Amino acid sequence: MVGVARQHGSMRVVVTGPATFLGRAVVARLTARGDEVTALETPGALAGADAVVHAVPAAVLAAPLAPRRVLGRAAVATTDRVLAAARDAGVRVVVVTGTAVFGDTGGRTVDEAERADRRTRIAAVDVLQRAQARAVAAAARQPVVLALPGLLYGDGDPGPLGLLVRQVAAGGPVPLLPAFGATLTHRDDAADGVVRVLDDGRDGRAYVLGGEPATLGRVVRTVAALAGQPVPRPLPPAALRVAGPLAPALAAAGGLPAALPGLLRALDGRTCYARDTRARRELAHTSRSLEAGLRAALAPAPPTPG
Repeated sequence: MVGVARQHGSMRVVVTGPATFLGRAVVARLTARGDEVTALETPGALAGADAVVHAVPAAVLAAPLAPRRVLGRAAVATTDRVLAAARDAGVRVVVVTGTAVFGDTGGRTVDEAERADRRTRIAAVDVLQRAQARAVAAAARQPVVLALPGLLYGDGDPGPLGLLVRQVAAGGPVPLLPAFGATLTHRDDAADGVVRVLDDGRDGRAYVLGGEPATLGRVVRTVAALAGQPVPRPLPPAALRVAGPLAPALAAAGGLPAALPGLLRALDGRTCYARDTRARRELAHTSRSLEAGLRAALAPAPPTPG
């Protein structure tokens, strides 16, 4: 099956997490073109729907370790429930995970043909791998397609990368910075890609919604240059491994959540690089450069009318 038939020019789409960083942008695009969008509150909400877009919550990744395990199990269980409800209702599902499902790529750039390998998994983000595995298994029994955006950024980003961008743009300190690289996808490009996957993606396939591969160090340098700020000098990445109990205090000194060092340590020395070969070929997906995306993220918000 390819895409979803748009009856009378519009569809009824159920979206999980419509108020999230990515969810808001997806909902805005669907409603702007005339689709009816509702939030998934109960399985009955799928009755009469044409499709459901389910994004595994990325906020789980920045939680402290113990809550992250609990929240991760809950996120995977929610994915199971959405897939089961969609199967029972005969509704197609777009499951949004992320390029972290490929695990540590060891500096390589993979594409959609690569299979996730548990030997290279990154424990801090393995909730995405587990949810992806559930969706892949379900695709053998029901219409499921997967959207894999990179590490999201953009204006209003509430996550760790958004905090980092705002900190650097304001000229603040960045005491801790892992040697981590990822494919970075602007939130608006990811939202456009999710809609393309909904419309034209082939069931059973995964589509990377890529952007530009970059290290966090490059992000910091680019933001500093765009904001006219000096490039901050974080502690060496090894400090993440030896700081131990002092790491939360170092994070707090830089205005960052105390739970963040644990995530940074898990990412240090890893890469999650993926290219969007299939999405560009089959869906005409496009993405902006990192510099263009960061410039847009740093642009002042337009004045409110009235």
